[in-house]
Amino acid sequence: MLDNKKRKCYYVLVGDYVDKILYELKDLDYEIINKINKTNKNIPIGITQVKIIEYLLKNSVAYQKDLEKNLNLSRATISCVLKTMEKNKLIDRVSNTLDARSKEVVLNQNLKSKLEQNISEIKKIEKLITKDIDSNDLEIFLKVMKKMKENLRGDENA
Repeated sequence: MLDNKKRKCYYVLVGDYVDKILYELKDLDYEIINKINKTNKNIPIGITQVKIIEYLLKNSVAYQKDLEKNLNLSRATISCVLKTMEKNKLIDRVSNTLDARSKEVVLNQNLKSKLEQNISEIKKIEKLITKDIDSNDLEIFLKVMKKMKENLRGDENA
């Protein structure tokens, strides 16, 4: 994390509003990931893994395509994350009896309670970062973030 002196220098050097936004987003991302890693020492998991785990906790049966569609993530991203999760014994892939080509993605039952605890801790972090922020301001923030993502997805030249 950069101290305030370095931040001020950064702003002076770039001077452009967009660069400040990108820097602040990256800095916030760093702070959130750092907090999650300090909190979740039992099982180190990332945000995408948390999304997948939440989906699996809510849905008894899930396939990779379900995760791609419902979490709005690419096939490559889901595939890579699932491989890591399987390697770390967070999930199991079970062959479908009707279609050998497709495999169900299920949570490792031995880790289920620890995973639920991790998700609970991450939700506490979300409450922490939104503490003392007016609900109207949060709604505007979420709308702006959504629009930024739409802008990035819609601009083929970027």
